Amino acid sequence: MKKPPEPANEKERLESLHSYGILDTEPESEFDDIVKIAKHITGTPLALITFVDKDRQWFKSSIGIDDKETPRDIAFCAYAIHQSDTMVVTDPTTDERFATNPLVTSLPHIRFYAGSPLMTPDGHGLGTLCVVDTKERELSSEQLEVLEALRNEVMRKLERNKEIKSLKKKILQFAEHEQNIEQYKSELNHRAERLRELERMISTDLRTPLRGIATIADWILEDESNSISDEVKQQLSLIKQRVVRTDNLVDGILKFSRETNNSISDTSE
Repeated sequence: MKKPPEPANEKERLESLHSYGILDTEPESEFDDIVKIAKHITGTPLALITFVDKDRQWFKSSIGIDDKETPRDIAFCAYAIHQSDTMVVTDPTTDERFATNPLVTSLPHIRFYAGSPLMTPDGHGLGTLCVVDTKERELSSEQLEVLEALRNEVMRKLERNKEIKSLKKKILQFAEHEQNIEQYKSELNHRAERLRELERMISTDLRTPLRGIATIADWILEDESNSISDEVKQQLSLIKQRVVRTDNLVDGILKFSRETNNSISDTSE
């Protein structure tokens, strides 16, 4: 038995397949309904929606078979994904690709296969909507058209699911972004409060004593009854100058603190 060839773009095809997040998911009624319609329209006992993974063929929905997957090496669908139109095998016993396939030589003894490939918008074959019979048969052109229409509905469902998952991911990212913003605002408010505390400390614990020193120096210098030497007067004048310089520096610090606090308040609103 020949192994199915890999598509030339197999790596990209597998990446595309996995991006839909469909593998190993629970049954869904919309896919099951499509399989039921395909079985009814074609009159075949087996109908499946399959996806060709790296080493397996996995069934999203199936009628007439209990297995959930088969090895890729024996999958008819691994051939069908190489083309865009429906692959029809009317007698696999005479087809060199399938004559020795265990699905042909033993149960379920496949004698007819029609697989309509599930093609992505960029041309990757993910799997098939296929119908299988244990006896030879043919499908009319109308039946093949319906099979392909149902195949297209499977792809529309996959695309919708993919878009919904992408939207949910964006919503979660936005919510996380909003949470980060709220945390940032909380940190800014905390910093603003610390700056206000610093302003209060500078005003009460630093500015008030400084101005008290300046007042005392002025009082001593201006009181003519005080008999102090010129050297002491010079030192008092120097103290007063340094107090004034420090007071101006405190003014600058408080101004900067208020401007920073206002900026933080504007940012956190």
